[in-house]
Amino acid sequence: MKALPVYLVAGFLGSGKSTLLERVISDGNFPRQKTALIINDAGPMNVDAKLFRGKAARIAALTGGCACCVTPQELISQLKQYAADANLEQVWIEASGVADLEDLLDCLTNTELVGRIEIRQIIYVVDAENFPRWFINRWVHEDQAKWADVIIINKTDKVSARQLDDIKKRVRSWNANGEILQSEFGKVKLPDANGGKRDWSTLAGSGGHVSMKAFFVPLRRPVARKELEKVLQSMPEGVCRVKGFVRFTSAPDELQVVHQVGKSELSVWRYEGEVAETGLVVIGLDLDVQLVQHAIRKLTER
Repeated sequence: MKALPVYLVAGFLGSGKSTLLERVISDGNFPRQKTALIINDAGPMNVDAKLFRGKAARIAALTGGCACCVTPQELISQLKQYAADANLEQVWIEASGVADLEDLLDCLTNTELVGRIEIRQIIYVVDAENFPRWFINRWVHEDQAKWADVIIINKTDKVSARQLDDIKKRVRSWNANGEILQSEFGKVKLPDANGGKRDWSTLAGSGGHVSMKAFFVPLRRPVARKELEKVLQSMPEGVCRVKGFVRFTSAPDELQVVHQVGKSELSVWRYEGEVAETGLVVIGLDLDVQLVQHAIRKLTER
């Protein structure tokens, strides 16, 4: 049995992993009908998996924690199923933004998967816009990026040439051999994957990923967009990412996807599918959960 190629996309919360993956699979030459996707999300609602619905032959959502520590056996079982499917040519995994890459690789090199899968390419996405923020610097990328074959510095349109040069130097100090690319909105041509044998002997299984809180706040009634933006901008510094599905009072019959990283501008686009419940997933560090929930819930009272 030939080993099934696996492509792994990793990076911190909001770096642009989903945008990159969507660009990749939207290419006219991409074999979507022979590709499986595994989307891991730390939040209780897997927003990203819903956005990829119908865009690949098989899609699996691992929700509510990092695949490396909360659902490792589920990930292994899913990959074993895919490896036994003769119709599949490859698997792409989008890791949770708070996953520890070493732990995830330790899971992917489990003895149950030896000979069944081959890690063909590891892609690490860096958020140039939020690179200086404390929640990026505090959890240094070094231990994560060193495993990457390709490091993509995303959102380069948000920084100056000097800032970008500084980021490139820092990235190179983490990884001496990986190919460094830069992109805006995930627009980049990935190099061919070499695959082949790798040295996994230094995998530490450190369990050192970021200790984040993730929770869902229902918004069952439409909210005013400006009020939502105001509330999200006033969130505590520990809030790293907010994403979900909402309806705005200006168009209550339309479902919108919303996404915000830190204090950056709120991104909104229309969603044509269906969801079981509207609301926001909040992910952050050292949060007063009740305080954040109260601030968001008040939107439906205004």
